[in-house]
Amino acid sequence: MPSKRTSNAAKRNSRNATSAQAVGLSPLQNDIIGVVLAVVAIALFLSIIVPSNAVITSAMGHGLKLCFGTGALLFPIAVFV
Repeated sequence: MPSKRTSNAAKRNSRNATSAQAVGLSPLQNDIIGVVLAVVAIALFLSIIVPSNAVITSAMGHGLKLCFGTGALLFPIAVFV
């Protein structure tokens, strides 16, 4: 006579199936993230290219140049792409 209990493996598989469905983002959330990343990339690029006496933009530009050196110009491009 078969038992009515489910195995632990069956319980784990059902939990994994439900958690895998909740991972994705909605298309609207993807669009918002894309726009925010594009704005941040443009701001970073401008902070490197345009000389400024403003505290935040000069700190961002100097920080990128300190971290990446000459490659600091490539970082905003990589964020944008």
